[in-house]
Amino acid sequence: MSRQLIVDIGNSSAKAALFEGDILVEEFRLEHEALPCFFAGWTVDDSIRAAIVSTVIPLNDEVEQAIGQLPYPCLRMSARLKMPFRIAYRTPDTLGPDRLAAVAEAYAQKPGHDLLVIDMGTAITYDLVTAEGVYLGGNISPGIDMRFKALNHFTGKLPLVDKVGERHAIGITTETALREGHGKRSATRSTQFDAVLHLFGLSTNSLTG
Repeated sequence: MSRQLIVDIGNSSAKAALFEGDILVEEFRLEHEALPCFFAGWTVDDSIRAAIVSTVIPLNDEVEQAIGQLPYPCLRMSARLKMPFRIAYRTPDTLGPDRLAAVAEAYAQKPGHDLLVIDMGTAITYDLVTAEGVYLGGNISPGIDMRFKALNHFTGKLPLVDKVGERHAIGITTETALREGHGKRSATRSTQFDAVLHLFGLSTNSLTG
């Protein structure tokens, strides 16, 4: 069976996956510096028939050259590709490919449902696609690590805390107060999140990251 290579290049690192049809065969995590060698390693695999790359950062010449040497078609994720939904976003050329990819995967898994898709990376994105297959758009907010760093940087005494650690619904120390106020539970149960659910009466949510 032919295989497909999928590469997601984020702000902080990159992820890749190898599929045989709909079956996930292997997953990879790598730093940006390793991308040229990673792509070069797939030029000799004659079982791969196609690849797709989603990137939110500009790729340097070395990476572009390595991608260009792949001996099979390599698509770039963008709003110009045919999607399983209609894009109602006013500026599709500025729409992040990571957001499109997350929505496409969620919609493929739950067609015919209203979906709120949340992707938690360097930034946290909230995207909406209707049961009728219309991508409406969404919102972008600072990611969890960015929130912790901003509070530490722009205040005089608040410490930089790790997002993993002691947790309490109500912070009983400054560290737990920061962790609960800006951790994953806070990001997915924010006023913005609840308002969107109420406004659109959404029945299903998808969380990635």
